[in-house]
Amino acid sequence: MTSTAQRNPIGPNLPDRLDQMYLEEPARKKAAALYKKQNPKFKLKEIHQTVEVGELNILDTRKMKESTSSISHHSRSGRSAASRPV
Repeated sequence: MTSTAQRNPIGPNLPDRLDQMYLEEPARKKAAALYKKQNPKFKLKEIHQTVEVGELNILDTRKMKESTSSISHHSRSGRSAASRPV
C-alpha cells in the first residue's frame, strides 16, 4: 500500500519496490496507467504524497480479510491552483 501511494509529481517514489510488489505484468501495467493518468495533476500542483501506517492489528489469521484493522495517515503537499505563478 505505502509503495503505491508514495509518489511525487513525476511518478512513484519507490519504483523498484513497485516492480517487486506487482510481479505479474497486467498489475504493473495497471499501476503504470494510473500514474500516467494522475501525473499531470500532480505535476501542475507539485503534489508530493505519502502514507504512514501507524498500527496494524491482525485479529484472526483464519479470516484475514474480515479480521484486520489498521491506523494510517495520508498526507499531500503541493500548491493549489490559486497559488501558481501567472
